[in-house]
Amino acid sequence: MITPISFAPPSPEEKVTLNEAVDEDFTTLLNSFNTITQKVKILETAKNISEGEEGLENIREKRKVKPSESLKSLYFQRVVVMKNKVHDNEKKVVDTIFAARGDLDDVLFHSFFIDGQRIHFESFKEGNEVSAGVIDMWAYVLNQAEDKRSTGSLKKLYCHTSIISAEKRNLNSKANKSKFEEEMTSLLFLSPVYQSIRDVDQMLFPMMLADGHYYIVRFNLKEPQIHILDNMNHKDSIRNRYGKKFAHLRYLFIKFLKDNGYPHFKALGEYKDFDAGFVPEGKEQKKQIEDLRKKYLTKILLFEYNENKRVVESKIEEYHGLTLKEKRML
Repeated sequence: MITPISFAPPSPEEKVTLNEAVDEDFTTLLNSFNTITQKVKILETAKNISEGEEGLENIREKRKVKPSESLKSLYFQRVVVMKNKVHDNEKKVVDTIFAARGDLDDVLFHSFFIDGQRIHFESFKEGNEVSAGVIDMWAYVLNQAEDKRSTGSLKKLYCHTSIISAEKRNLNSKANKSKFEEEMTSLLFLSPVYQSIRDVDQMLFPMMLADGHYYIVRFNLKEPQIHILDNMNHKDSIRNRYGKKFAHLRYLFIKFLKDNGYPHFKALGEYKDFDAGFVPEGKEQKKQIEDLRKKYLTKILLFEYNENKRVVESKIEEYHGLTLKEKRML
């Protein structure tokens, strides 16, 4: 969980199309999930092209294959373990990114569906507000890693940050539900494993309060229960603390489950406490969050599906090949 942070959504003119950033004096932040959605629509359109068209095999959607339980690795580490110390290799990655070398618009994470620029990753530095685009990248990484989940583990689907926004809440009820269903469909389309919400055991949504603090809403569809993951202690009721935005998400998601034939949607009304592993607020928790930022940063950049992984590794080696004097001159 990334917390606490704030992020002001880009204005319409700042939104990018198909990863082509606006050429201005200041690099615009990548509206990453808008980019994903547009590319999904391109792929869906491509599926309608006739069979005989030249080059179609390169763009046609591949059939999703669910890995056999017997073929899944027991040793593949998908998750970041909070209690583990920051590894030396993670420190190297962090030192390189936080050295403020290179241009802010350098693309350090690249895949067909989502790009991440240096400015996003520098936001991981202590005291900075973490970019919403980074959280979207983290969700993308976790979703892509689901095909390597360990045997018997719950099947999870991670959502992006903008699925519930003030702009969408202002739409009329029918348009709002339609937009939510469209984005959920796009999310499932991007999954390398899951074809339907009925394949999923847990659905996780990052949500932001008015003060810029992020928390996670987790729908456990197997139990079923609703968990709220929040590192901050509070005495308010769920209604007072999380307000209409949370209630709106619950309504839209349960409606989506009902419309898609999920058998347990009626029982999703029970709220349970969940221990995410955070110590009480204070210096020790602050250190936990600092370490998590470093681990998330490394995990995203060195993810196997990052097509610029080798570029990042080269930059790390280059930076750590400098003398201490050369580093101080940067």
